[in-house]
Amino acid sequence: MRSFILLLAALLAAPVAASEDMLGPLRLRDLTPFALQRLDFLPASAASRYPVGWAVEANASFTNTFIMSDNVGSYLQDRNRRARLEAADFAALGQLEGDAFYFDGSIAVLNLTFHYGINDRLAFYGILPVHHYHGGSLDQAIEDFHDAAGFSDFGRPLVARDQFQAYFKVGGQELVMSNAPRSTGLADPVIGLRSRGYTWHGWDVVLEAALKLPWGADDPLFSSGHVDFGTQLSLQRQWDNHGLYFSVNHVFFGGSDDFGKAVHRQIPGFTAAWETRLGSATTGILQFSAARSLFKGDTDPELSAHQYQVSAGLRHRRGGVYYTFALTENVINFQNTPDIGFHFGVAFAL
Repeated sequence: MRSFILLLAALLAAPVAASEDMLGPLRLRDLTPFALQRLDFLPASAASRYPVGWAVEANASFTNTFIMSDNVGSYLQDRNRRARLEAADFAALGQLEGDAFYFDGSIAVLNLTFHYGINDRLAFYGILPVHHYHGGSLDQAIEDFHDAAGFSDFGRPLVARDQFQAYFKVGGQELVMSNAPRSTGLADPVIGLRSRGYTWHGWDVVLEAALKLPWGADDPLFSSGHVDFGTQLSLQRQWDNHGLYFSVNHVFFGGSDDFGKAVHRQIPGFTAAWETRLGSATTGILQFSAARSLFKGDTDPELSAHQYQVSAGLRHRRGGVYYTFALTENVINFQNTPDIGFHFGVAFAL
């Protein structure tokens, strides 16, 4: 949290003279467990920065996630010991009244995106996502920070550190993961079409349509096993030293073999971003995103609550290559989104 606040403070630095158009919002996807199963639109880059020909970007994200429903928290308090969950614990969770969920682990995602601009207006793109799941190494650091800042420990001392374990009982279906299903694998790829060159009252308009294909590894955290499709509309405007960007998208989720009818089939999302120039080759970005939860409202209210996240990042251009670093924090609803996320990105035109 301290580094997040320092990064926000950096964004308030006085802007300098403009040198060229800015790249636009942070290209971050939702790293919430099981939201990774669905199509998730990345905010569109600034309309002025799409090249004709090939462009490549790589975005790596890492997050530490520790979330649970109230009834699981009560069970762990009654158990009252720092230990990993064993078979007897999972059996006890299955006997809890109502829905129950628990996720403790670290997620790393690498998105390789290939763009091909046919002309000034139209471009195709493809995304190859690689997921990596592990116990992580930040649990103690997060607990120490919570203690130093006077925050709640959110139940972390009730389980073993640096373990990957998850449990979901949602809509009558149960999913037990005493360990990560696999360490690393390819998730469902995405293909899309982007159109720009339109304006509306001085705003640039970018339109997108995309399709997620169920070609990922055959594990719940890698693939939904179904096709998703969706559309996104972006409004963008840049001044000399500032840029303002809005994106609204709607995803038609093909469904989940693991959770059946407990999931929404239509998932809207929204992103707003502000970019400001901090130097001739450096910009800062503050970004807010909101989305409907994957799970319906008749499941656990914490799991089905809307997802809200705030990100702050720095982008630096060196030659024709753009480097991005960002942090993401969950806000408003804390038990259905990752605690903190780190992001690193590189983008360049061939």
